[in-house]
Amino acid sequence: MISGDRGRIARNPRRPKCAGGRGGNRKGVRIGRAVAAALLILTFLAPAVRAQGQGQPKLEKRFSKNAQFKLPLQMGDVERQTLREVHLYVKYGNDNWVLADKVAPTQSHFTFKAPRDGEYWFSIVTVDQAGKAIPADVSREEPALIVVVDTQAPQLDISVVPTSAGGTVLRCEARDANLAAGTLKVEYQTTETTWMPIDPVPGTADLFAVPADKATTGLVRASVSDWAKNAVCKEINLKATTPVDTSKNDVPPPKVESTSDKLPPLPDKLPPLPEKSPAVGIRHLLNSARVSLDYQIDQVGPSGVGRVEIWMTNDEGKTWQKLCEDKDRVSPAEFDLPGEGLYGLSVVVTNGNGQGDPPPGKGDQPDYWIEVDTTKPVAQLMGARLVQGDASGALQITWQANDKNLGADCVSLYYAAQRDGQWLPIAKGLKNDGSYRWSVSRDVGAEFYVCMEVTDKAGNMTRCELQEKVVLDMSRPKAKVLGVSASAPHPPTPPTGN
Repeated sequence: MISGDRGRIARNPRRPKCAGGRGGNRKGVRIGRAVAAALLILTFLAPAVRAQGQGQPKLEKRFSKNAQFKLPLQMGDVERQTLREVHLYVKYGNDNWVLADKVAPTQSHFTFKAPRDGEYWFSIVTVDQAGKAIPADVSREEPALIVVVDTQAPQLDISVVPTSAGGTVLRCEARDANLAAGTLKVEYQTTETTWMPIDPVPGTADLFAVPADKATTGLVRASVSDWAKNAVCKEINLKATTPVDTSKNDVPPPKVESTSDKLPPLPDKLPPLPEKSPAVGIRHLLNSARVSLDYQIDQVGPSGVGRVEIWMTNDEGKTWQKLCEDKDRVSPAEFDLPGEGLYGLSVVVTNGNGQGDPPPGKGDQPDYWIEVDTTKPVAQLMGARLVQGDASGALQITWQANDKNLGADCVSLYYAAQRDGQWLPIAKGLKNDGSYRWSVSRDVGAEFYVCMEVTDKAGNMTRCELQEKVVLDMSRPKAKVLGVSASAPHPPTPPTGN
């Protein structure tokens, strides 16, 4: 969203406004808050840690080692029937809140993919059947959920510290923005190939003295993890004095306990957010270059609105150009983008005296990112074969599908008794794994056609069919001897004359 004399891009500026996001229809407020409180965390998210930094919401943070995760929506059927849409808003660091997704109230979850590591705030807005949004302004509300996305394992260095007292002392240094305190563990290997722990040198946290009176193989390993459960394990051979990095091999790190009651609190000073890359990853996919952009103008003075201009960048903010002017100065603005590609858009507004924010320049980030994708996925249905050795009549359906914007559940399979008949679903929302095992029920019939639909995140869909009808013949022909009789001998073959 944009403050000041620039427009504020909104997905639905015509919806009725609520007073500060807190008044309005009390039933709608209850529904909105109930849904916001029902944004649950899936099991792959690490336990919560309460933020203690100044200015932070009174809300526990969750950590995820996965860039993509689901945010389930749980509410009763009565509440769902009163709603038209549910919107998911996302805020990254000091950025403005951005509308990341909107779904029907029957949807069970949102799917979010973080463009980069960092701290994300989530809030949701419910829109009832009359078009009223609760809350009206997410920036005035506490977020419903805070997730820190951390896909990187900690850095871990092991070095031998010279000492005049004899013995071997190791320095183990772990670095990570979200390092979990108390997870650094150091062990040595005995001659019986068992691993024994080494305690830190008293008064230190990163120095470890290897026992000199123990029979060891010379191998020492250290491991550490962060709040998101990213773990790293390294070994060093003291006899060879050559460190061996096993973090990318098949040597698993020791098990790290991560129950919520064992996690210490974060320090008062929270780790800084990573620097933003030039391109904002939260982009909105469209399958048409014709765009209708909704906007809202705030802080209109006595002179009114003089001009509303749409500015565009197609090189991630390096250069900007004026795309068009909304002559009637009434939302929405409709225009054509040059074609496929990633575009950043900003709305520049001046008042009746020509005063307002300047147009965006080099390095400025847009208010909204749009990716135009009009290309359909490339897909081919390879075949449907009876699974050998399966007496239930299972079919293995195979395919190939490719597209730059394929989602996690982009494939749907259908069958029909006739090509021009009714196509019934086999399975919807399948992952693009290239294969699906279908246990065919008896009411399907022995002969049918199979087709596939592949839809990318922009809404482009490719449909393909198997050319041949599938014949599900489970019969096992058998033969039996009915009788034996003598047959007349063949007549001799006459000699061939010269």
